Amino acid sequence: MGNMRNLKLVKLSAQYQSLLVEMLDEWQADITTNGGDPSPRMVFRNDWHDFDSYLKNLEVKPGNQDGWVPDSMFFLYDADNDRFLGAVNIRHELNEFLEFSIGHIGDGIRPSQRRRGYGTILVGLALEECRKLGIPKALLCCRSENIASAKTIVRNGGILENVVVDGEGRSIQRYWVDLS
Repeated sequence: MGNMRNLKLVKLSAQYQSLLVEMLDEWQADITTNGGDPSPRMVFRNDWHDFDSYLKNLEVKPGNQDGWVPDSMFFLYDADNDRFLGAVNIRHELNEFLEFSIGHIGDGIRPSQRRRGYGTILVGLALEECRKLGIPKALLCCRSENIASAKTIVRNGGILENVVVDGEGRSIQRYWVDLS
């Protein structure tokens, strides 16, 4: 396991291209084989093998007209081993849909690195980014059956507000983290 102090969030750039491709190829194979949940979905939205286009379209910019809110994508970088461990998508604001069952943060750890505590670190670092964005309270949501995700949220100060049923009939737990 890497030294936890050498884990940090980075923005994607050309220097990380091979790390991105290696991680997402592994992740996609797991999704295809095991039917895993592709979270954060935005990391899989475009073809990462066409890197320049992928990088250009990775984040939603402010003033975008198609109903998407501005967001930031970060990758959990393990400096000791020069690899990506996961990804997190931070929505800068919430619309009605996001506030109902999605929240500010979408995160995921690559399949080979799960159950090692990295998710808790990733969410903690993401909450720091939310604070930098001036978000006073962050909403984090997870499926009720996703025990690991719920534990990660609670470990980072999440307080359960309620449970809702989303448009696909899934039970979603909604947690708030006070960042003030």
